[in-house]
Amino acid sequence: MLGIMVEEAIDNLHGAQQRAVLALVGIVIGAASVVALINIGENAATESMRQFQSMGTDVLVIQNGLTMPGADYHPLTMASINEMSAAIGVVSVAAPISSASATVRFHDKSVDTSAVGVTPELVDLARLQLRQGRFVSEFDGYETFAVIGRGLADSLGAEGIPVRVGEKLRIDDYLFVIVGILENTVRNPLIPVDFNQSVMIPLKATRRALTSDGKISSVLIKISERADPIGTAVEVSEYFKTKGSGIQVQSASQLIETLRKQSQLFTFLLAGIGAISLIVGGIGVMNVMLAGIAERRREIGVRMAIGALQQDVLTMIMLEASALSIIGGCLGSLLGLMTAYLFANFSGWEFSFFLLSFLAGLGMSLLVGLFFGIYPAFKASQMVPVEALRAD
Repeated sequence: MLGIMVEEAIDNLHGAQQRAVLALVGIVIGAASVVALINIGENAATESMRQFQSMGTDVLVIQNGLTMPGADYHPLTMASINEMSAAIGVVSVAAPISSASATVRFHDKSVDTSAVGVTPELVDLARLQLRQGRFVSEFDGYETFAVIGRGLADSLGAEGIPVRVGEKLRIDDYLFVIVGILENTVRNPLIPVDFNQSVMIPLKATRRALTSDGKISSVLIKISERADPIGTAVEVSEYFKTKGSGIQVQSASQLIETLRKQSQLFTFLLAGIGAISLIVGGIGVMNVMLAGIAERRREIGVRMAIGALQQDVLTMIMLEASALSIIGGCLGSLLGLMTAYLFANFSGWEFSFFLLSFLAGLGMSLLVGLFFGIYPAFKASQMVPVEALRAD
């Protein structure tokens, strides 16, 4: 009997083809919006977290902050960094950074950028790659050697005069010899330096060449594989607090966790926006049902006159609403997945299929269809057979 009623519901919708198609379009657009927006939001969050994870969750960044009230100012020094490394056993490598603003000149071009004092350990910690030459070494000492970022090299280079290893450039009032050029480097939000647009010199050389005078502004530390990044960040912060130094410690794990929570809120927001479109489609379903009932008053009256119960009429109308919702939900979910895939492909992201988005689109479209089908179904089931037969 249920199979016959489903088949009849589809035939009734086919009879009201134009109105059914309009209602179907509303459901399709609504379901597609839900699926596409949830997938795009989840893919965006996944891509962001993948970038953070590729930068390494075993690296912490220490930055100078505010000194504790009433305490003497204790800036970061190589001695304090070495003491911290010895006191906290999970710290394996530390790379201090001294950053200052500088004007870099190459032939007739000049660029205001950052000059960064670094140590050899920075290459592995910041995952830098060399395009030409070498990085600074522990033997460079106070020598005026420089490693230049690829982006800065492109900005300073001119047609016929490219920036190459062995060339000289001026950083403020000092001449430096270029010993290396980096490959394009993805900006790490944790590190307060854009290496792609900076020039790097030996840390000791900053004492005479830069306004920073060799003062350490931040430190990158690498911890052992089994160590807890968030717990270690707290431990490092507490260590320097006991020394009277106000520092800030950040880890990729902390940012990833924060990003994951934000992405959940973002996904709910996008799902809500898509649900609004779905509600509009549900109103279309109700309009189709009401218009169909108005046209079929005599038919419904005949059914009830020959023995159909109110429950039977209610079921018939609800099945029609369900059929519209299921067909529209399936088509809309597929359209939403295609839209999300094209968006991810266009953005250069790796597309990930989230089953929850498909189920949410299909489930919400069914619920909306049923909800907006209740009133028309109830109205049809309450018809009086005699009055319905008089309709025509």
